[in-house]
Amino acid sequence: MALDFIVEIDRTAAQHQQDFNQLRPLGYSPITLSVYQPGNNLYSAVWARVPGPDWSAVHNIGAADFQKAFNSSTAAGYQPV
Repeated sequence: MALDFIVEIDRTAAQHQQDFNQLRPLGYSPITLSVYQPGNNLYSAVWARVPGPDWSAVHNIGAADFQKAFNSSTAAGYQPV
């Protein structure tokens, strides 16, 4: 089986969000994600097109908003992995 994947390196938060917006609808999921360079975060990710359940994610939110997103997601039937 051939693995269909995309590697994105040294992406800003805005660029990572663009990658997410473009790749998720095409069936890609991040199989690795690194966030580094405190104060000016950069993202590197490997996105793979593999079969699996639907998923969701949130970016650039604080703890209270994360809890709201978690509550909404679990109410919709999603589970943390």
